[in-house]
Amino acid sequence: MKKILIIDDDIHFLTILQTPLEAAGHQVKTTTDGQSGVSLTFEWHPDLIITDLEMPVTDGIDTILTLRSKGYRGKIAVLTGASGGGNTVKAVKAGANHILVKPLEGSVTAIIGSLFE
Repeated sequence: MKKILIIDDDIHFLTILQTPLEAAGHQVKTTTDGQSGVSLTFEWHPDLIITDLEMPVTDGIDTILTLRSKGYRGKIAVLTGASGGGNTVKAVKAGANHILVKPLEGSVTAIIGSLFE
Protein backbone atom coordinates (compact mmCIF):
# COMPACT_ATOMS: atom_id res chain seq x y z
CA MET A 1 0.00 0.00 0.00
CA LYS A 2 1.00 3.65 -0.42
CA LYS A 3 1.99 6.47 1.89
CA ILE A 4 -0.32 9.43 1.26
CA LEU A 5 -0.05 12.95 2.68
CA ILE A 6 -3.18 15.12 2.53
CA ILE A 7 -2.82 18.90 2.94
CA ASP A 8 -6.09 20.79 3.34
CA ASP A 9 -7.34 23.41 5.79
CA ASP A 10 -10.82 21.86 5.75
CA ILE A 11 -10.76 19.33 8.62
CA HIS A 12 -14.01 17.74 7.45
CA PHE A 13 -12.62 17.09 3.98
CA LEU A 14 -9.41 15.65 5.47
CA THR A 15 -11.56 13.06 7.26
CA ILE A 16 -13.57 12.32 4.11
CA LEU A 17 -10.32 11.43 2.33
CA GLN A 18 -8.39 9.86 5.20
CA THR A 19 -11.00 7.37 6.46
CA PRO A 20 -11.53 5.29 3.28
CA LEU A 21 -7.85 5.43 2.32
CA GLU A 22 -6.80 4.02 5.69
CA ALA A 23 -9.56 1.42 5.48
CA ALA A 24 -8.05 0.34 2.13
CA GLY A 25 -4.69 -0.18 3.84
CA HIS A 26 -2.86 3.02 2.91
CA GLN A 27 -0.77 4.91 5.45
CA VAL A 28 -2.21 8.43 5.64
CA LYS A 29 -1.02 11.57 7.37
CA THR A 30 -2.77 14.93 7.26
CA THR A 31 -1.91 18.55 7.89
CA THR A 32 -3.79 21.81 7.48
CA ASP A 33 -1.27 24.08 5.75
CA GLY A 34 1.38 23.91 3.08
CA GLN A 35 4.30 24.91 5.28
CA SER A 36 3.81 21.98 7.65
CA GLY A 37 3.07 19.78 4.63
CA VAL A 38 6.50 20.51 3.18
CA SER A 39 8.19 19.66 6.49
CA LEU A 40 6.21 16.45 6.86
CA THR A 41 7.03 15.42 3.28
CA PHE A 42 10.76 15.35 3.92
CA GLU A 43 10.36 13.62 7.30
CA TRP A 44 7.94 10.93 6.07
CA HIS A 45 8.53 10.63 2.26
CA PRO A 46 4.99 9.96 0.97
CA ASP A 47 4.30 8.34 -2.40
CA LEU A 48 1.49 10.82 -3.06
CA ILE A 49 0.67 14.29 -1.80
CA ILE A 50 -2.87 15.59 -2.18
CA THR A 51 -3.00 19.33 -1.59
CA ASP A 52 -5.71 21.94 -1.65
CA LEU A 53 -4.98 25.13 -3.57
CA GLU A 54 -6.55 27.67 -1.21
CA MET A 55 -4.98 27.47 2.28
CA PRO A 56 -3.58 29.78 4.93
CA VAL A 57 0.15 30.14 5.65
CA THR A 58 1.31 28.62 2.33
CA ASP A 59 -1.13 28.01 -0.53
CA GLY A 60 -1.10 24.98 -2.80
CA ILE A 61 0.87 26.58 -5.65
CA ASP A 62 3.68 27.71 -3.35
CA THR A 63 3.61 24.33 -1.62
CA ILE A 64 4.10 22.51 -4.93
CA LEU A 65 6.86 24.90 -6.04
CA THR A 66 8.70 24.39 -2.74
CA LEU A 67 8.32 20.60 -2.84
CA ARG A 68 9.64 20.36 -6.40
CA SER A 69 12.50 22.81 -5.80
CA LYS A 70 13.60 20.76 -2.78
CA GLY A 71 13.67 17.57 -4.80
CA TYR A 72 10.34 15.83 -4.11
CA ARG A 73 9.75 13.55 -7.12
CA GLY A 74 6.60 11.74 -5.97
CA LYS A 75 3.12 12.31 -7.31
CA ILE A 76 1.20 15.47 -6.41
CA ALA A 77 -2.54 15.83 -6.85
CA VAL A 78 -4.28 19.18 -6.43
CA LEU A 79 -7.75 19.60 -4.94
CA THR A 80 -9.76 22.41 -6.43
CA GLY A 81 -13.34 23.57 -6.27
CA ALA A 82 -13.28 24.58 -9.93
CA SER A 83 -12.60 22.29 -12.89
CA GLY A 84 -10.65 24.88 -14.83
CA GLY A 85 -9.12 28.27 -14.57
CA GLY A 86 -5.81 29.86 -13.93
CA ASN A 87 -5.02 28.17 -10.64
CA THR A 88 -5.20 24.66 -12.05
CA VAL A 89 -2.94 25.68 -14.95
CA LYS A 90 -0.51 27.25 -12.46
CA ALA A 91 -0.60 24.07 -10.36
CA VAL A 92 0.33 21.89 -13.33
CA LYS A 93 3.10 24.30 -14.36
CA ALA A 94 4.37 24.23 -10.75
CA GLY A 95 4.63 20.44 -10.89
CA ALA A 96 1.26 18.89 -10.03
CA ASN A 97 0.58 15.57 -11.77
CA HIS A 98 -3.19 15.43 -11.29
CA ILE A 99 -6.17 17.72 -10.70
CA LEU A 100 -8.99 16.47 -8.45
CA VAL A 101 -12.22 18.47 -8.52
CA LYS A 102 -14.26 18.90 -5.33
CA PRO A 103 -16.65 17.38 -4.61
CA LEU A 104 -15.02 14.11 -5.63
CA GLU A 105 -17.38 11.94 -7.64
CA GLY A 106 -17.02 8.22 -7.03
CA SER A 107 -15.04 6.12 -4.60
CA VAL A 108 -12.14 7.93 -2.94
CA THR A 109 -10.05 4.76 -3.02
CA ALA A 110 -10.77 4.20 -6.73
CA ILE A 111 -9.92 7.81 -7.58
CA ILE A 112 -6.65 7.69 -5.63
CA GLY A 113 -5.83 4.23 -6.97
CA SER A 114 -6.14 5.53 -10.53
CA LEU A 115 -3.40 8.08 -9.80
CA PHE A 116 -0.90 5.22 -9.42
CA GLU A 117 -1.77 3.49 -12.71
